[in-house]
Amino acid sequence: MASFEQDGRRPTIPNPQFIRPANVDDLKVTQLFQEVPDEAIRQIESASKFVGLKAGESLVTARQGVDYLYIIRRGYVSIWMPPSFYPKLGGVFLAWRGPKQIIGELRKEGDAPSNTSITTYEPCELIEIRLDAFRDLARTVSLLYENVAYMVLNKMWHEGRRSEVVQMNPAFRQVAQTLIFLAEDRCESFSFKQVEYAIDGIIHQDELAGYAGITRKSVNEQLKKLKKKCLISLDGKKGSHSFHITIRNLHELQKIVSPDVLTKKLQESALDHTTL
Repeated sequence: MASFEQDGRRPTIPNPQFIRPANVDDLKVTQLFQEVPDEAIRQIESASKFVGLKAGESLVTARQGVDYLYIIRRGYVSIWMPPSFYPKLGGVFLAWRGPKQIIGELRKEGDAPSNTSITTYEPCELIEIRLDAFRDLARTVSLLYENVAYMVLNKMWHEGRRSEVVQMNPAFRQVAQTLIFLAEDRCESFSFKQVEYAIDGIIHQDELAGYAGITRKSVNEQLKKLKKKCLISLDGKKGSHSFHITIRNLHELQKIVSPDVLTKKLQESALDHTTL
């Protein structure tokens, strides 16, 4: 879980490790620079580089008066904020971010940075871009802001699904549906016709608890039940609360949430494979 000082401030966090400069070819394949001309991207090359985070490290998007925008190339991070009403929580889970997604704050110049904390449970690789250079380019290439808007809308769609999970009950259904959402989000070519999926990335119980709006103790109990039923497997160090999670029987997992929805999704999958 993310850690905060008693007044809500983040502890001092070192800069991410430099890997190499980023070039036009690196940037043009990202969703952020989709359909942006090479000559425009070249203007931001000198302000872009690859950086890395180790497992257990944190990232701050504003350091020494400089703001940065990040594109995740490998690994997953979780985003937290200090609690406003219940300090004993320690941190409030906001969201996961993974490959192809962006991290940063496109706030007005001069505004203070937010008090969020970004943490990782696995090694991550990101493209770091100076935000001032990005803003300068976006003033003449409006397509960049269109791409940002599309990526933000995609995030909002996922947050809408999370709202549905929070309103479910009991916790057994909430955890089952969260794992299905994670598989849909992180597994390429996801289809309900397939029954087994290894969810990409290391997942911590605190994150699952924060996503579903339940306690970590409850998450632990539900994961054990699902494992006992052979619906999932958990790969992690003994005594650890972080795992690689594999769904062993997607159909039975969906039946826990809603048998009727499973039938509909299987029919939709069949249409996807037969439509010419």
